[in-house]
Amino acid sequence: MSKKIIIFGTGKAAELILEKISFHSILYYIDNDKKKWNSTFSGKYVYPPKKLLEESEHEIIILVASMYYQSISQQLKGMGFIEEKDFFHAESFIQRNKISKKSFSQNGEDIIINYILQRLGIKRISFLDIGSNHPVIDNNTFYFYSNGNTGVCIEPNTEYNHLYSMYRQDDILINALMGEKDTGDKRNYYYMDNPGYNTVFIEQRREFERLGHQVKKQCRLPVIDVNEVIQEYLEGKLNFLSIDVEGAEIEVLNSLKVEKYGPEVMCVETIYFSNTGIQQKKDDLINLVCKMGYSIVADTLINTIFLKKGLM
Repeated sequence: MSKKIIIFGTGKAAELILEKISFHSILYYIDNDKKKWNSTFSGKYVYPPKKLLEESEHEIIILVASMYYQSISQQLKGMGFIEEKDFFHAESFIQRNKISKKSFSQNGEDIIINYILQRLGIKRISFLDIGSNHPVIDNNTFYFYSNGNTGVCIEPNTEYNHLYSMYRQDDILINALMGEKDTGDKRNYYYMDNPGYNTVFIEQRREFERLGHQVKKQCRLPVIDVNEVIQEYLEGKLNFLSIDVEGAEIEVLNSLKVEKYGPEVMCVETIYFSNTGIQQKKDDLINLVCKMGYSIVADTLINTIFLKKGLM
């Protein structure tokens, strides 16, 4: 690539880009956070957006690696840059240039799960991703989608909707909460300043606030039933279930009619949130899944992968 690349953003998405693009092709990083200016990120300097005005648009490509693509896009247009000519959504650019990554999960969970499903002889994989978060980054089902499979993504955070429209057009996206419907048709959902901390639990919200985070907004969201989703959108057939719902895993699993809709493979986040570096597993959650008729086949510290007993 002859043009130099400037990355707008210094978060998780930028880290992902570094896995795809040569370090030497990156000129520097841009960020709107003043605290990051004149520091370094992954060995390159971080500058304020006005630095871009010193560059010739014929010599650079700006890749926006941020979940706030829409607002940054407007910012760059206001500076005279043209979308899809001078700047691009980073993931879109990577896909367009056929830059591939073997795994999209946090710790290679999708590769392990794919191996298991292939061993079982399952060629067309139907999946349900509960708490899917970003449609690509650290996502347990994008690998399967990128290989021609489709499923349902349950993600209450509507700020990701435009990314799902861009990268998961053939999947079904539902902005809702999943749990036992008799606990209420709607519940509060808290948007935190870090989307990874969004929660329905007021205790968690207060803990995050104690750690210095803030609530951006809150809304009321419907609670839907996992069995109804499997029957209506997957015709009653589910091969892979991924669950990452920040403390509501047991409620979701207790509501699943496992004899009728239980998938061959489950991947469940089984670690408690910690800001101390001390990692503790959710033993009660792991025991519940095992009592439902599953065995542990892999554990990546954050997630545990379960296989229905008797299949292998």
